[in-house]
Amino acid sequence: PAMDEMAFRSSETETDLTVVVGAGAEMKEFQCNAAILAFASKKLDLLIANSDGKLFLPHLNPDHWLFFYECIEPSNNGNVLSIMTFESHWEEIDLLSPFFREFEMGAYFKCCSDILQDYVRGGCSIESEWGFIKILHLAVKYEYTEIKDTAEVALRTWYERDNVDQYFRETDFED
Repeated sequence: PAMDEMAFRSSETETDLTVVVGAGAEMKEFQCNAAILAFASKKLDLLIANSDGKLFLPHLNPDHWLFFYECIEPSNNGNVLSIMTFESHWEEIDLLSPFFREFEMGAYFKCCSDILQDYVRGGCSIESEWGFIKILHLAVKYEYTEIKDTAEVALRTWYERDNVDQYFRETDFED
């Protein structure tokens, strides 16, 4: 497996909380460090305080929990990009955004937003209109509103012009 229990326990900290992610046959239990989770999010801190040592998250994907936990480990210093391994970060942003949204992790969510914004603004390679469509899909799905508008314009421009790079050179994006 790409991420197994050893990768999950990459931190040298003790585990003192059982996190149950998913429901039914998909449900998985993970041994976690409550302090790491509580430090990452005020909402997680509150959930942990009311959990009696076992935190239930039935609506989240258990197969993505390991990646999320690795992302919030203190050794990553909140740098989402530092743990991303796919050639395209879209898939990873799609895995992490539900957790960041659920646990109200604004700084992490903003990091994902900034990565998508770089793609849309031309700082990263988008080989075809499918790149814009993927970004637009993520922007709508996770309410990255500032990216949605820019991606829609870029996609329309892609169809109106042969060279989308010219659009980016001619457009003054506000920060």
